[in-house]
Amino acid sequence: MRRLVTLFAPLLALSPLLASAAAPDALEVARPFYKLILEDDAVRVFESSIPPGQTAPAHHLGCRVVYALADQTVRTTGLDGVALDARWPFRAAWWRGAEDVAIKNLGSRNAFSLVVEFKGLVPGGRGCSDAVPATATAAAWAMPATMTWASDPKSGIARTRLIGQSTVAGRFVERARLPAGHKAGSHAYSTRVEMTVISGELRFRFPGNDKDVVLPAGSFVTVPAGLIHEEWSVDGAEYEMRGEGPLATTQVK
Repeated sequence: MRRLVTLFAPLLALSPLLASAAAPDALEVARPFYKLILEDDAVRVFESSIPPGQTAPAHHLGCRVVYALADQTVRTTGLDGVALDARWPFRAAWWRGAEDVAIKNLGSRNAFSLVVEFKGLVPGGRGCSDAVPATATAAAWAMPATMTWASDPKSGIARTRLIGQSTVAGRFVERARLPAGHKAGSHAYSTRVEMTVISGELRFRFPGNDKDVVLPAGSFVTVPAGLIHEEWSVDGAEYEMRGEGPLATTQVK
């Protein structure tokens, strides 16, 4: 009989710090950058001001809406070391889920924002984890030269997070680099995922197929939730994965 062993999603496996310890509250470690202006049973409201070139050290904030009180360019870095740069114009508003994050001001003026952090339920009766993100009004980007990759010393797989986080509810986009000769045994994903091969060649073996599916750079594949399959690379490959979290991988033995 096959034995199913449920594994945490790959990013969590690469980030033991996220699993074992959370960053302290913003007011404990990043107080110079946050001024509490209102707190009640429902919300905390902060003014956030980070001077040019300075970094608010890793701290925890709950799910929140951020409103830019000035043009700003910032770099957010999670506890796993994955960083993303974003530029927000004056009066931009955006949603961020609960996270442990360090924030660096890359601009030439103070990164000045109003932060409304929700406690428990957000408007509409939703929980923080399943709240619907607001539509961002500014661009965010990640360039190859500034992407931060976290490597798993056991498998040799390196990953970088571009949007969201696969271990929590919500849409995510991440990239992975497979070393030459890497082969994942039979496994299945808890949610549907889409993959685009960026470089190299990715190979799949699906049930009912007599031949392996060989996907060169530029190829696209979607893997339904629960479909047991194998994937590997002979000479190494980089691919982008997209889906809805939380994503878990079930290894089949």
